[in-house]
Amino acid sequence: MNNRTIGVIPLDNRACCFQFPKRIGAIAGYDIIHPPIEALGNFMDAGDSERSKEWIRKQAGSVSCLVLSIDQLAYGGLIASRAMDRTLEQCKELLSIIPEIKREYPNLKIAAASVLMRLSITYKNKEFLEYGMMIFKYSQLYDKVHRLGESELREELEQLRECIPAHILQEYLEARKRNHEMNKLILDWCAQGIVDYAVITQEDASPIGMHLSEQKLLMEQIYTSRIQHKAMVYPGADEAVQTLLIRMIQELEGKQARIYPRYSSTAGKLAVADFEDRPVEETVNCHILASGAVRVDHPDEADIVLIVNTPEPDDRPQDTKAYFNSRHNYWDIVQGIKHEISRGRNVAVADVAICNASDLELVQYVLEEGLYLELIAYAGWNTAGNTLGTVLGHAAARWLGMQDSALAHKSAPYHYTFMLERLLDEWAYQAQVRGEINKWIDTELGLNPNHLENQYLIVNEKVQLLMKEKFEQVRTVLLQQINRTNRDGIGVADFHMKDVRLPWNRTFEVSVVADCKFKQA
Repeated sequence: MNNRTIGVIPLDNRACCFQFPKRIGAIAGYDIIHPPIEALGNFMDAGDSERSKEWIRKQAGSVSCLVLSIDQLAYGGLIASRAMDRTLEQCKELLSIIPEIKREYPNLKIAAASVLMRLSITYKNKEFLEYGMMIFKYSQLYDKVHRLGESELREELEQLRECIPAHILQEYLEARKRNHEMNKLILDWCAQGIVDYAVITQEDASPIGMHLSEQKLLMEQIYTSRIQHKAMVYPGADEAVQTLLIRMIQELEGKQARIYPRYSSTAGKLAVADFEDRPVEETVNCHILASGAVRVDHPDEADIVLIVNTPEPDDRPQDTKAYFNSRHNYWDIVQGIKHEISRGRNVAVADVAICNASDLELVQYVLEEGLYLELIAYAGWNTAGNTLGTVLGHAAARWLGMQDSALAHKSAPYHYTFMLERLLDEWAYQAQVRGEINKWIDTELGLNPNHLENQYLIVNEKVQLLMKEKFEQVRTVLLQQINRTNRDGIGVADFHMKDVRLPWNRTFEVSVVADCKFKQA
């Protein structure tokens, strides 16, 4: 029997963790099942990990493979992973379902994603907002003193320690220690064959910090355990389940996408993107490999050309999500898209130039040239690692879906829907609406947008109003373009935005549910 059902434990209930894997699975022709969304927690409320355990136990015999977020299963989600509400022993007990299932179903493939904790803390109240950057700096100073041997900074480190409330720093350090032990456990299980593939993704970091010593120990463990073929450590977090999902789908299909990365600038591919610890080119290579694809050195070898819109290292936009700098060569990107498509190649765009938003200059040009829906994938959200995981997952899924004409016809609506959702999320909300909303919150409500307190409903209503305006603007443009050229043999009747809302009590992310109405061409 050809089982096209995959069981997933998402990281949490945000769209990037809960909705994106379902979209990617559907584009590739797979049904993604998961625990009920209410079991995954919400913002500061941890997920019900016991319920997720029981869900795995119930579904393991009926799926082709499992893709598990360790942070959801052990701690109750990403936010919960930074707190000490659960001890190491409690977390290990929650994860005991994994070896149990492997014993019962030895041929069931299990992929696991775990997060290497970020350098700062969760901004869960005003106190934590105040000390978040101090914790970040403390981690960097600690690394300089203890790993790099810069003893002259020891006094500054101790002065900073005195400025941070003891209970905040203690929880941060204890959570780091516990989570490191959990990551070591996952690698142990890789070595034992309990977990078939594991990724440990480095959440928000920098080229200096406590995380580097932890990474080194994990890399040594991978080496001594001889599991270099089945475990990786690299930048990312929220997208990791998507990455492992497309890896498992390619394994099930017996195929491997060949990716040729093309960069918008030489300086940009060598730049370290915001919240990451290595050059963009290295991050791209890691994500290609983790996704189960292979990097090739010429577009003639490639199934997918991945065009990477890179950061300008000396000019990071703040309020306006655009560079307005002549060195930012978006013209080359657009001409590259045109050229590769004219050669019959599949083109995807990883928009990592600006952290947590589309590049307004690039997207405007792509839309005006009628190229956006010619792409097989686009993403531009949060960190470079987040964007890369999504765009590679989407691109490989679309490539797989187009291998069979019947499947391509069936999966095309999911593809175009996801493309519209990415545009509304990254271009409309992140690059435009979010900035306007944050200013409005500051002037009208006097709140921090990272925690809306009891004003969620009024802020959410304002977001919905602004997003509807952006949707109508882009809907007209896309409808003029979509049926001009369509490789799927179907026509698009209309685009709809079914739902838009803030998933958590903050403005950092938005959840968009779109819909594309189709007709026979």
